[in-house]
Amino acid sequence: MTSQDEKVGAGHVVPRIRPRWLAPLAILVPLAMVPACRRHDSPVGASDASTDQVQESDQAPTEEIWEAFYMQGTKIGYGHTTTRPAIRDGRELIQIRSTIHLAITRFGQRTEQDVSMELLETPDGEVLEFKTEVNFGPSPVIVTGRAGDAEMVITTQTQGRRETARIAWSSGVRGFRAIELQYTALAELCGLR
Repeated sequence: MTSQDEKVGAGHVVPRIRPRWLAPLAILVPLAMVPACRRHDSPVGASDASTDQVQESDQAPTEEIWEAFYMQGTKIGYGHTTTRPAIRDGRELIQIRSTIHLAITRFGQRTEQDVSMELLETPDGEVLEFKTEVNFGPSPVIVTGRAGDAEMVITTQTQGRRETARIAWSSGVRGFRAIELQYTALAELCGLR
């Protein structure tokens, strides 16, 4: 057992999950399941996507994180996150991409799960749009969201269907880097940086 793990019950070890993964998953996944004021179903392929183009930076990521995931001492997967500057309509933004791959064998049966997340936010962490793709089986689930006019428009696609929901949204909602940005601001305020 490492210092990162917690002992639970009769000798079972549960790896501690870093809070950086809980925040985006806790925010983005439930958004697709929120009952909407207005919603409609349409076949996949019908598009109301924006034509705004994000220009990615050619430079190396400003932050790159590799993580290994373990369960009971056995490696079951990995995570990779990159943060890069991006530009849209002359506005400086931050683009974050994250992938998680898990491969677990239980009772002789191997299950693989892949989750990819993309987030576009302002330098101070305001969420502008996101995309999450979850592959647990034969049909992936893709959830996208775009903030605007005090609402987040969330589209969920799976098994050839598309469902759109609109929820109230504030520019104060922060994304992947929210905790790090708050700690950095607090450290600067206290003269620690």
